[in-house]
Amino acid sequence: MISQYKKKCRFRWLFPLLFFIGYLATYSKIGPFNMQYFGLTLAAMIACSLLLRGLRSPLRNKLPYCVLLVVLVLYYVQFYWILLFPNIAEVLWFESRQWIACSPDVLIQAYATTTYAFVTFCLVACFLAGKARIPLEEQSKIKLNYVSIVYVLLLVTTFLMGVTFFWVYMTGRLRMGSESAYLPFRLAGWIFYIRAMLIPAFLLVLIWCSDQAGIRKCFHIGIVLLIIHGVSDMLLRSSRRSLLILFIMLTMLFLISGRMSKQRVLLIVFILLCTILLFPIISDYRSIRIGDYAPSISFALKESIAGSLYELSNFAETLAAPIRAITFRSGMRSLLPIVGSGIEPLGSQVFEISPTKVFTIEVLGYSPYLIHASAPSVIGWLYLAGGNFLAISGIFIFTVLAWIFWCILVKAKLHCLPVAQTMFLIFLFSNSMEGTLEGLYLQTLVLVGTIVACELVMRCGFWVATPVSIATEVKW
Repeated sequence: MISQYKKKCRFRWLFPLLFFIGYLATYSKIGPFNMQYFGLTLAAMIACSLLLRGLRSPLRNKLPYCVLLVVLVLYYVQFYWILLFPNIAEVLWFESRQWIACSPDVLIQAYATTTYAFVTFCLVACFLAGKARIPLEEQSKIKLNYVSIVYVLLLVTTFLMGVTFFWVYMTGRLRMGSESAYLPFRLAGWIFYIRAMLIPAFLLVLIWCSDQAGIRKCFHIGIVLLIIHGVSDMLLRSSRRSLLILFIMLTMLFLISGRMSKQRVLLIVFILLCTILLFPIISDYRSIRIGDYAPSISFALKESIAGSLYELSNFAETLAAPIRAITFRSGMRSLLPIVGSGIEPLGSQVFEISPTKVFTIEVLGYSPYLIHASAPSVIGWLYLAGGNFLAISGIFIFTVLAWIFWCILVKAKLHCLPVAQTMFLIFLFSNSMEGTLEGLYLQTLVLVGTIVACELVMRCGFWVATPVSIATEVKW
């Protein structure tokens, strides 16, 4: 097993070549800043190599670093893409900001800010991975009754799915592109987080416990419920990423718990491809249902399917659109207009003015009354708040806090540890990608509350007198 792991890890050293290949493909487009571009690229390559050297076995305990590495590398992928195909600016920004894609001065400034943050992350993560090792979780000596937990979760989760679905369907609230009205007791917020966090977490616990106990039927039911929840969320909220996020969660759960198999890889890849192919339909569906007086779900779905079938002749563009949208969710797409706007960092005003609002209104030029889903990205948010200094120190703090929280999860001896770790990784990925850090406090409370709820459900296994033994590994 160790030799196989080492053979697989040899390919990680091809990863720093991304910077070298990207530089060779784009150095002629950076104008008079070629030497600075070369120096920054060399620094990124060296820092990335050091980090990859520190990400040795067991990689499972270093997954937060892997998540942040993927998010930050996406900045470079977007940068090279924009340099090679500057016409993509027509899709990314309003006409008043499209000049950024051909401005060497703005490009090199944004590239420098990204590299400062990336090198800081790599050095901090390398130190933490090598010196401050995350401890391995301890196995609980108490055997849980996974069967009782599974059936409790089946009842509770299906009840929550039904009630929240009915409420959202009847009221039409929580739909993207529509203004959310105030409801007593913050009911809309409770329903949103139950559907976005608690129900997916319960479904993951259901799938994991069924897998541990070898209950194939309940395992399959859990997968089906996960698909139903993702599809229903796509239709109710007009969200293009609902199903995708759920199956990223499922993938992480299998990897963390060591239950990944070839069959499950094929299942996840199949559903991922289906999600990508559904992307144009959901995009049209979302545009049809924007506004407070949106048509019915059935009408909007029928119209979006008809429109997508009409445009199916251009299959290359149909396939490229979701890939482009996923790749350019934020990252360099957000940082470049921030740098190009020439806006001064907020400094101490960050406690009074939201950097996210500054980004959407003053940088992108959206109306304050327009509802949209633009995000500044983590480096963009930090740059808006305090320039390059805060971009460096903020990434340092962000990386350390991610490591501390991961250690706390491990040391807490949770019975739902794989699910808790999965939810934290999704939380980390989402916040580092979007960068709306002013809402981090509330989202952290929701994450902690979700983990506590999962742990309480797991501990209901103590209440059953006769524990059940864990079955052998299920080949599914």
